[in-house]
Amino acid sequence: MSNWTIPQHCLQIQPFKEVLWIVNDYSGVTITEEIKNDILGKLEECWLYKPRNNWKYWTWTAWHKIDEPHFYWWLYVSSWKLHISNYWILLLDNRDNTKKRAEIFCSMLFSVQFPNLAKAKMDPNIKLYPFRILFQYLIDYKKIDIVTFSQFFYRLKTMKNESEYKKLVDEIKEFSNKNKEEKIKYIYYNIEDFIKNYVSCKYCFTLLNNFWILKIKENMNSERWKLKSPKRKSPTHIKNIYVELNSDIEEYIKIMLNKYTMYDEIKTWNLKSELSRKISNFIAPESLYNIKESSLSSSLSKRINIPEMLITTATNSERWSEFEEVITDAFNVFSDIKAERIWWPSEPDVLCEYNEYCEYYWNHKHMFTADAKSTNKKLNGINSWRLISHKEKYWWEFSLVITPHWVPSAEIDIHWTPICLLSSYALSDIIKIWIMKQFKKEDFSFNEIYDVIINNLWCDISDEIYKLIDKLSWVNQSILA
Repeated sequence: MSNWTIPQHCLQIQPFKEVLWIVNDYSGVTITEEIKNDILGKLEECWLYKPRNNWKYWTWTAWHKIDEPHFYWWLYVSSWKLHISNYWILLLDNRDNTKKRAEIFCSMLFSVQFPNLAKAKMDPNIKLYPFRILFQYLIDYKKIDIVTFSQFFYRLKTMKNESEYKKLVDEIKEFSNKNKEEKIKYIYYNIEDFIKNYVSCKYCFTLLNNFWILKIKENMNSERWKLKSPKRKSPTHIKNIYVELNSDIEEYIKIMLNKYTMYDEIKTWNLKSELSRKISNFIAPESLYNIKESSLSSSLSKRINIPEMLITTATNSERWSEFEEVITDAFNVFSDIKAERIWWPSEPDVLCEYNEYCEYYWNHKHMFTADAKSTNKKLNGINSWRLISHKEKYWWEFSLVITPHWVPSAEIDIHWTPICLLSSYALSDIIKIWIMKQFKKEDFSFNEIYDVIINNLWCDISDEIYKLIDKLSWVNQSILA
C-alpha cells in the first residue's frame, strides 16, 4: 500500500488490556496452531472474537487480533514467540494515574515507525515516525482536522529535514484556503485512498482521545460530507472534526521531541526479531524521569542507559573499551555482585564476585569472569584455553563470553569447558528488568541467572535467559482486575 496503514480494531483501553493479558499467558512460548485456537477461545469468552461459524476458529485471526497492540509495541513477536514489552509492564504499574498512563503510551508512540513489523504489506519506501510528525505539527499549529490529516499526512513517505516539513505545511495552508467544493474536487482525484485513510484516521484519533493524548473537538459548523469510493457500496459520511493535544501532556511531548525528532533515521536491523526486541524493550529515560514523582535515585539515573549502551558498543569493534566498562556496570546493578574491570593484557576483562545468600549456613562467595567481545561481524572463534588459564589465578567457577553474534564453531570451542556464551542483547534485556524492579524499590538478585549458568555450562545460555526474562516479566492477573 502506498499510504500509511494504521490498525483500526480497538477504540477503548479495556480491549487492549484483555488481549495483552491473554497473550501474557503465552509469553515466550512458540505459537502453534493449538495455541492460536486457545487464544481465540479466550478472546471469544471476553466477547472480543466471534467465529464465522459455531464450531471452527480461523487461526490466522489470532495474529489479526494482536495486530494493533503489536503495532504500538505493547507486545512484540520474536522467532514466532510473543512477548510483553517493558512499556506494558510500566503502564500497569501506573494504571490508575491517567496522566502518567497517557505519558507512557505517548512514549510508545515515539517508537512507532514505518516500515512497521506489524504491517508487512505497507510500501517499504515509507520511512518515517508518523506520530512524531503529528505531535510536532500540533505543537507548532495547535490543531489539525481529520480531513487534512487523512489527505496529506497519510501519503507522506519521508520526513528527513525542515524543507520537507515546510512543504507539508504549505500544502496544508493552501488546502485550508479552499472552499468546500474545491476541497471535495481536490480529494476526488484520489478518493479511494482518501476514504481508507479517513476511516483509519478516525479510529486512531478516537483511541488516542480515549488515552487522553489527544482531545477531539467539534462544533456546529463542522463540515459534513458524503463521499463515494468506487470500492464501497455506500457513500462514506465525513465529519470534519479536529484534534489538539491534551494540555496535561503537552510539556512532556515537547521534552520528548527535543531528543527524539521527526527527522531521526528509522531503526533498521538485519533480523526482524532483533529489531522487535530493540524497539519494544527500549524505555526512554525521559519517560522514566517524568513518571517518577521525585527525582530518580542516583544509582538508577547513572545506570539507566546501560541497556542501550550494551547494544551500541557491542556491535562496534572500535568501542571495545567502552563495552568492557558497560559490562562491568551491568553486573554491578545486581544487589549481590561486585564487579571490577581488569585493564591488563592476558587477564580477564571483568572479574565478578557473587555473594550467594544461604538461609541455613554462611553466605557462599562465587567468583566468575566476563570476557567482552565487541564485533561488527560474527565472532568467529573463542580461545577457551586462554580463558581457562585464568581459573587457577582467580579461582573462578565459570566464565561468560558476551558478544552480539557468533558463528556455530564458537560453541564447539567451549565444548566441555566451564564457559558459557551470552548474547549482549539478552544481557541488555535482563538489565531492563532491573530498571523495572528499581521503580518498585525491589532488589535484583543474580541467583536465578546463576542457576541458569550452572545448569547450562559450555552452552549458549541466551535462550534460557529469555525464558527467565519472560518469567520475571509475567504480569499478575490481579493487576488487571
